[in-house]
Amino acid sequence: MESSKSKSFSNRVKNVTQSRSSLFYDKWIWSVSWHQPEISTLRNSLDEGTVNYLFDRKRIWEKNHWDLIGNHALRPTYRSAITQQVQQNVHTVRQWLLEHKDIKKIFPQQGKITVFTNDCATIDSALAMCQPFVNGRIVIKKAEVDVPAGVQILKKPYDYTHRTYLRSRELNENTRHNLKQWAKGMDKAVKLCPSFRDYLHNKRSSQWHAHDWTFSHYFVDHCDPKLTVWINIVAPGLVRKTVSLQSPAK
Repeated sequence: MESSKSKSFSNRVKNVTQSRSSLFYDKWIWSVSWHQPEISTLRNSLDEGTVNYLFDRKRIWEKNHWDLIGNHALRPTYRSAITQQVQQNVHTVRQWLLEHKDIKKIFPQQGKITVFTNDCATIDSALAMCQPFVNGRIVIKKAEVDVPAGVQILKKPYDYTHRTYLRSRELNENTRHNLKQWAKGMDKAVKLCPSFRDYLHNKRSSQWHAHDWTFSHYFVDHCDPKLTVWINIVAPGLVRKTVSLQSPAK
């Protein structure tokens, strides 16, 4: 008989088939995503020493922040939220990633990881690895290539007809400021994905993130197919590709 713990875990695994015009990043059939505290520590390196150094830096920053503005009346004794168990769980994922070479990993937002693969066995391995410590939902997506090239299908009515994806690039502060001002000037003519919007407003901590880099999952939604020209004027070479959006009528 299936244990209650195993049943609870299986209930949190969601399988999704996604209609697309291409595979994920034009290569991958499957993706698996989950949230995990401090998992973004693995964004730039899987080296054990580097990861431990980043955890030490995070704890120092956390303690300094508590000393400076912490509510000492409600929390008179400092206690780090980054426990040894949290760190150990991240190292479990780090080791798993090292053991699985033919994959792609991204961190679409703080505390979330997505792994892409073409091997169902890798998905099963990821689930087995996550089961002891991932408490939230785990989403498995399969790319179903059944729509015309360059088209992305949306399930709900939407105000925009095009989506422009950006490249991973290191931008200086002046270019980022210009992009921010451009987006502000465009107002509702464009809609930035949340992670790109946070990047432009400098909401990602510079303590341990590559805060000057854009990432390839950033996108801008709009209705003018010529908008990419203006993005490339503000930040040359930043545009990766543009796809058409198809959504149901309102």
